[in-house]
Amino acid sequence: MFAIESAGDFLDKEILKIVYDCMLSGMTRQQIAVYLEISRDSVVKLRAEIKAQIGTNTTFSKLLHGEKSAV
Repeated sequence: MFAIESAGDFLDKEILKIVYDCMLSGMTRQQIAVYLEISRDSVVKLRAEIKAQIGTNTTFSKLLHGEKSAV
């Protein structure tokens, strides 16, 4: 669980960190859009960017798989 919660630390924009925190707390795309006063399409794009950044981050990957060199 620590790896999932810390993934937000690897995101490069504050808006992505906010959206990620919202996702972790169980908010829907619509709820995030209302909360941030942006469109649902913008939320979809931000979520895609989050997935791309986390997916390509080797440090996060090591952390997720429990490799000690990531710390």
